[in-house]
Amino acid sequence: MKNNNIFISILVTIIIILVICILTLVFVNMGKSKKANVSSSESITESSEEISSSSMPEESSSSSQPEESSSEEIETNKQESLSITDSTTEYKDLIIEKDIIIDSKDLSSINLENIFVGGNIIVNNSYGSIYLKNIEVSGDIIINNFSGYEFGLIDTLANELRLVSVSKEYFPIISIAGKTQMNKALIYRGAILRQNEISDGYKGFSHIGIGGYKPRLWHDITLENIKDCYLTINFPANVNLNGNTDISQAYAYRQSHIYGTGSVQYLFIKTNNISYDKITGFVSNPDKFSIEKGGRLVNRETLNVDIAKPIQEDKKDDLEEKPDLPK
Repeated sequence: MKNNNIFISILVTIIIILVICILTLVFVNMGKSKKANVSSSESITESSEEISSSSMPEESSSSSQPEESSSEEIETNKQESLSITDSTTEYKDLIIEKDIIIDSKDLSSINLENIFVGGNIIVNNSYGSIYLKNIEVSGDIIINNFSGYEFGLIDTLANELRLVSVSKEYFPIISIAGKTQMNKALIYRGAILRQNEISDGYKGFSHIGIGGYKPRLWHDITLENIKDCYLTINFPANVNLNGNTDISQAYAYRQSHIYGTGSVQYLFIKTNNISYDKITGFVSNPDKFSIEKGGRLVNRETLNVDIAKPIQEDKKDDLEEKPDLPK
């Protein structure tokens, strides 16, 4: 009996030990799986954070980088003034706070494009042609001495263009086109003023004035396809109205001859010895008017109008004395 009790106690002990081992193994396996799940979730979050962190800086850097470069580019292209004296012939995308001064004996053409000029464009010397495209000039364009073939303006705004002197025997061409407009063009030497196709809303030349200095006695001026502007003649000149030129008002203060295929709507004569081949409008003083080359005088009677355009105020420009030009 005693032996049976010992056997039973040993058996119970063994069963208890087995139960404890089984429970221990179960709890160990549960801990491992839970730990694995936690580590896997941590790796997923870490990878997602890596993806988001890797993508976000790229977006911010790509969006901020051009702004920095553009601001740097604007600062780089902004200058106080520009002096053109060497063989460089092309200047683009600039902001010039004061003047552009051209003093070059290079025979190559000079091209200016996409430039804002806070002051004047001053040409002291240029042996090559000059072309301006998309230029805005707060002041004037002053050509002191020009030896090139053409001074061309496309999409250019300026207050005044002044041609003072040329170095060659041939007459330079001053041409305008596109979105170009200037209040006044003052011509002190022989030249050809050519107006190409002007964009809607822009007038091209608003006023052309002919002046001069001694000892040259006469100017030869050709106006090609100039429209909707008025003309003042303050120096003896042969004025050729070429192409479809149609001058709205012409004021003749000096002896001159106006001829060509174009026309003048209203001619205001302020002196003697004015001749004209053809006129389509009103002559203010027929007694001072002479006809050459088979021209025809049209006055109040031949126009058959009751009230002709009245003589307007004196629009003479001060062109006979040389103005103080910036150097």
